[in-house]
Amino acid sequence: MGTGRVALLLAVLFAATPAAAEDAKPTPPATPPATPAVVPTVSYAGPDAVATRLAALAREHPGLVRIETYGQSAGGRPLLLARVGKDALPLVFVHGGLGRRDAAGTAAALHLLERLVRPSPDATGPHPSLDRVSYAIVPAPNPDALAAFLGKARWTLGGPSLDRDNDVRTGEDGPDDLDGDGEVLWMRRRLPDGPLAVDDAPEKDGKVFGDPRLLRDAGADARRAVSYGRPVEEGRDEDGDGEVDEDAPGTDLVRNLVGVWEEMGAWSGDGPFPGSAPETHALLERSWAAGNLVGWYGFSSEGPRLERASERGADADADDALYGVLGPTWVAAAGGVPLRKASERPGAGGNPGSDLDWAARHLGVVALRVPVWRIAKEERNGRERADPDDLDWLLWNDRVLGGRGFVPWHGVEHPTFGEVDVGGWRPFTRHEPPPDLLGAAVASVALVPAAHAEAAPRLEVRLETTRVAPDVLRVKARVANLGGGPTETKRAEAAKRAMAVRLDFAPVEGSVLLAGPRSTSLGTLAAGALSTEVEWLVRAGRPGAAGRVTASHRVAGEASAEVTAP
Repeated sequence: MGTGRVALLLAVLFAATPAAAEDAKPTPPATPPATPAVVPTVSYAGPDAVATRLAALAREHPGLVRIETYGQSAGGRPLLLARVGKDALPLVFVHGGLGRRDAAGTAAALHLLERLVRPSPDATGPHPSLDRVSYAIVPAPNPDALAAFLGKARWTLGGPSLDRDNDVRTGEDGPDDLDGDGEVLWMRRRLPDGPLAVDDAPEKDGKVFGDPRLLRDAGADARRAVSYGRPVEEGRDEDGDGEVDEDAPGTDLVRNLVGVWEEMGAWSGDGPFPGSAPETHALLERSWAAGNLVGWYGFSSEGPRLERASERGADADADDALYGVLGPTWVAAAGGVPLRKASERPGAGGNPGSDLDWAARHLGVVALRVPVWRIAKEERNGRERADPDDLDWLLWNDRVLGGRGFVPWHGVEHPTFGEVDVGGWRPFTRHEPPPDLLGAAVASVALVPAAHAEAAPRLEVRLETTRVAPDVLRVKARVANLGGGPTETKRAEAAKRAMAVRLDFAPVEGSVLLAGPRSTSLGTLAAGALSTEVEWLVRAGRPGAAGRVTASHRVAGEASAEVTAP
């Protein structure tokens, strides 16, 4: 599909700075995940470092790694993709950090690439998954935001700036460093009718149920001594409209991807229309053009669980059988990290789309978000919760980091609102792993996409040849799908991308096809399925080979067998 057609479709359809943290004494994670076979040095890398490493890997592994530029960012940086493996094999698409603070996701995607070409120090070949699938890896799909984040301009979203408040100005009202400490943290305002109160729940039986550094929903109550509004990032009201941070520079690329477009009207994503940012448009174009896609994986910096597609509920559930096959493999590959639907994430209701929905709904493939950074639940936390909550993170910060990851709330004079409180999580603690813990965090999940190899469809042609006359052969063929997944998903069928498995007979020179189709459709083959039988009569022109039977499919590739006289 050309650029114009896709455009038309889209229009409608962490304790200190990284350098300082590296000087800190390394502290192991609270609950280390499963130890991988190799834990090479992993560091945060900006777009220039990513480009340098990609070029080096292509030089070191010619033919195995090929680099292409698939677009350009709003800031003029090249968008780089690495192809790994044989083009004819099913393709696993993997992207690194797409959000504004997803530097750990970029590190994970780059590490996956390195582990594919050199699985271990003593490896004599590439990763065994490359026998079954190939990869398209985009370590830095949002290079402008990546560069800004590692350069401390951590509020820059990447992509083009927008006029969200309709004042004919773009990107003019973003976060600001109010207290001059070099970081943009969080700001909370005291409001008489604010719905939040300090979370001062007392300890009981050695368990902690609250922390005054946190706020809790308490409803508006004029009798309360101090109430707060919802915390926002530090910011001034640059455009005088009484709001802060409503026009941050850039576009939220995660919400600029196509998910669900149910009707014409205002879209609750970011940007004038899905794919309006050059970074997302290029990603959509490149993935749409890949007809042999079999899976989509997106690394992000932080999260307690793996998340599979279905952000709007039941849409991707059509392929629950395949998710059921892949789910336990994903969980095992991530060292036991649990799996859920993205729609089951607290607060996820009403999300109109993301890269997972783009992949599932429009590309017809299973899709998974793989977070890099997480902690285990803290024993002192007495709350009932499904996943570690902010209290767990504070307890972990106090126990493991000595409390240095959270800046205590302190009063700062705001030019519009008077005194406000500023504080909260420092970069590279809560939302991104500290640099000395990045390697272990990345290595624990980097190979999750490789788990897809066993679920990719794989064809085999099975022949039975008998002689029915001195020079005439009866040839019977069936095609088996030896892979762990079907040749086509239910979503691919709904997206009109599905294709049938084709079976072709090509006689050799001198042989004549007497009966039977030169080409026929076998439909979709489920995992482990055997196709219907196809039969030919062939007059063999000479001893030996009489022809070749080839099965082909857009995802599963080709398999063939030679017809020889018995």
